[in-house]
Amino acid sequence: MAGLTQAELRQQPELGLTLESINTMRSYEICKLDPAKLPPVLRMPFADRLLTFGLLDQAVTALEAWPMEGGARFIWDLALFEVVRRGSKPLLERLLRLNPEALKSLDYKRLTIDLLLAGDEGRQQLDLVEAAALKTLQAEHQVPAMVNFAYSLLNVRPALGIIAARCAIPLTHFIEADTLLEELLRARDKLNLSPDDPMCEVVEEKLSFPEDLPPEEEPEELVQARQELKAKAREVRNLQRELDQLNRKLAGKESHPPPVKSADVHPLPARPGPSAPPEPSPVAPQQPGLTESEAKALRGRIESPPATARACLVMAGRLAAGEASAFVGVKRLKALPDVYRQRIGEDYRLLFRLLPGRLDIVDLIHRRDLERRIKAMV
Repeated sequence: MAGLTQAELRQQPELGLTLESINTMRSYEICKLDPAKLPPVLRMPFADRLLTFGLLDQAVTALEAWPMEGGARFIWDLALFEVVRRGSKPLLERLLRLNPEALKSLDYKRLTIDLLLAGDEGRQQLDLVEAAALKTLQAEHQVPAMVNFAYSLLNVRPALGIIAARCAIPLTHFIEADTLLEELLRARDKLNLSPDDPMCEVVEEKLSFPEDLPPEEEPEELVQARQELKAKAREVRNLQRELDQLNRKLAGKESHPPPVKSADVHPLPARPGPSAPPEPSPVAPQQPGLTESEAKALRGRIESPPATARACLVMAGRLAAGEASAFVGVKRLKALPDVYRQRIGEDYRLLFRLLPGRLDIVDLIHRRDLERRIKAMV
């Protein structure tokens, strides 16, 4: 540099600075540069060098010396990424003071930023969740632990619980997955979210038995689960028959058993004896859109236990009445966009259409026959 001694040049290292010299500087050398004296063309490589050496404080100081425009905004974004990754609240606050409007477009980093800015406020609950998550990951049997973790969050932090449940559902047993999905849908209802959750499709696939596999190629776990389900189904049918017989004896109405009360279904009033003329179904007149003929046709299609029949009729009435809670879990069929399905208990699905002024019941079908029925309708 003409007119300067080596000593004077060392005191003003920004003079005669080039891109090549910046790229060859050591960390202690680059820290001696005054960012305010750098020409705009060298600001980007200078800041990149600082970030490469992990000198975040110096990088933020450099941004404070430059106008927030042009390449400085890109450097600001790079610095923010590194500051958030390091978890430095003081540096984050300095960056946000330089560019406060950027918070509006930082959705992908917003949670981390908010957590850093919150500091110790609310940290106790977050630490409890973090400790529980770590315990879940360290558990010997991780899948049951993940399910329990999801249930815990669904009760007190439904949005977090939905995310945790989505992680657990694909990994757990199909019966547990179906139960967990019901809790997930209740959480969505609490948050006024649509009942159309991606996990509904996952659970439907888990509940569907593969019909194309020869018996010798079926997984042993699937064969065992199928046998257990068949045994449980037989047991339920036997108990249901015994219960019906007892009800008929107690009520003295052999041909018209009284309704079996269920925790989840509002019982219908007992129908009159055979000598009295048949009365209209209590669901049809009380719920708009479901006629007596439709109710009779639906009862004729049902070959399941009485509790399932009553649950189906009650659900149909609630759907026809437009109750919001009745539509939790309702899904539109992809193959038939005008047809919807709703769960009736654990094993049955109600297929229906929503028409102007009324509810059109298509079918009540066991879940294992659902795919075959949809193909036949298509």
